Amino acid sequence: MQQPFAQASQPAMHQRPAAGSATSVEVYGFAVWIASHVGLAFYVGWAFLPTSYLHAIGITYYPDRQWAVIIPAWVLCSLIFVVWTYECLNQMSVCPLEARATIKDATFKSHKDVGWQTVVGGGRGAASTPPLMHIHPAVVSRVLFAGMAVDDALAQDDLWRMASE
Repeated sequence: MQQPFAQASQPAMHQRPAAGSATSVEVYGFAVWIASHVGLAFYVGWAFLPTSYLHAIGITYYPDRQWAVIIPAWVLCSLIFVVWTYECLNQMSVCPLEARATIKDATFKSHKDVGWQTVVGGGRGAASTPPLMHIHPAVVSRVLFAGMAVDDALAQDDLWRMASE
């Protein structure tokens, strides 16, 4: 009887290992896991065991104990500095809030550009998903905070013309 999904029909890189066998990634991952635990045990032993005990088990050459505090502190400060620098670089690459580029850019589409009369329900049908379009921040503020209807907020003035000037 022929099996429907024979091993020979699958490419070699997609073959699953036999049950109970481990791939090389799993073996290397386990080895690194064990090595990290052994390294942590040596680090904690070096940091906390008395010098006389280290000499008794034959360890006579090791760094000064101050490095047990300096290295973790340096690593922690470096990580905080990297995160802070990343955030600062992101903030420097953003336009200021008063720049017109934050309202309108080269990929901008208003409701008029996509063929809708208004930003809500002005298109192909009540159940259709509206196309991607931009809504001016002033319209959003008027609707959310002034309690205006969307059409009234859009009709107040030509907001998109002001943004392009």
